[in-house]
Amino acid sequence: MKISALNSTCVHLMEILYLSYVPKILRSAIEVNTFEALALNDMSLSEICGRLNINEAVTESLLEVLIALELVTRQNNIYCLTQRARDFLVKSSGANQLCAVNEFSGSAGPFDNLTQILLSGPSAFNNRMWSSKEAVLSMEQHHKAGSIQAVLSFIKQIPEFKTCETMCDFAGSIGYFSFALMGENSKLRSHVYDLPEVCTLARELKREEGNYDRITFHDFDMAP
Repeated sequence: MKISALNSTCVHLMEILYLSYVPKILRSAIEVNTFEALALNDMSLSEICGRLNINEAVTESLLEVLIALELVTRQNNIYCLTQRARDFLVKSSGANQLCAVNEFSGSAGPFDNLTQILLSGPSAFNNRMWSSKEAVLSMEQHHKAGSIQAVLSFIKQIPEFKTCETMCDFAGSIGYFSFALMGENSKLRSHVYDLPEVCTLARELKREEGNYDRITFHDFDMAP
């Protein structure tokens, strides 16, 4: 598992996603390849529009929003990406958060059906909500944007970690934290416990991952 060395924090991007219209603006910028174009070269407005075949007046307004969000900068009428945009909004980045942008722009996010919930109360918790292929991959991509790096940095400072040989990864999904830790300790073997359907997905999605021979997925359901 390749863990990106990050030069910026994803916290600010997560805050941006909670603003009302920003997710839809970001999604449009992604769909017309604004970030991909600027990742290759710093460009003027006319160069961006010419390369992407998009409307100049609307694009200028879009870029103003991206500047306000600290995702793009402009100097001498030349636009370039900030490090935050390069880390989290360019497809080739291992820590890209394009799934998060899509999730927030396609609905009201965590506030879907809030009015109905206020009136009638919350529905029963669905403990299978994270059991789809899309959900587990989205969670893994989210954690690549800083959570895995933070956990790895903390655990590597524990003296006993270097000699540790076995770990339990409870509710470990498809094992992304386990693979990161095993990558730092060649003796470490991990036992991941999660729902049967999640473990089935993990065995399918991770069987070609390095160190797969040192991880065991255990079907486990706490529900009575």
